[in-house]
Amino acid sequence: MKWLILFIFNFTLWLPVYGQSPEHELANLYFNNGEYDKALGYYENFFKQTGEPQYLQRYVECLIQTNKAKDAEKFLQKHIKKNPQDFVIAVYLGQLYEKEDRKDEAQKHYRKLIDELPNAVNAFLDLSGVFRTNRMFEWELETLLR
Repeated sequence: MKWLILFIFNFTLWLPVYGQSPEHELANLYFNNGEYDKALGYYENFFKQTGEPQYLQRYVECLIQTNKAKDAEKFLQKHIKKNPQDFVIAVYLGQLYEKEDRKDEAQKHYRKLIDELPNAVNAFLDLSGVFRTNRMFEWELETLLR
């Protein structure tokens, strides 16, 4: 019985280390319930603190859902300018164009990404991998054939 109590006590001490913070849980709850205006600030702060792409994507999605697509576009462009090799975010900008029914602009953006790739194998593999992850197989193929 002592061992069981000791185990439960130790488990509860370490639980917060492995679980999400209340702010993360609240942000996810707001986002999943479609309350994007409430989730917006949380994801902006999470991204500023960590730089993790999933927070950036959630932040941008909140901007889009709250009719602030222009702010999302500016934010992504600024991030890409600072981090030109961040292909995840660069492709996400093209997807934003597509969501806004700006297909020609998305096509030009993807073409520019491929044309301006440095002649390094890793760059080709990274960009093609992002296209593959997003199920954009034609662009993946074009990247690899360049």
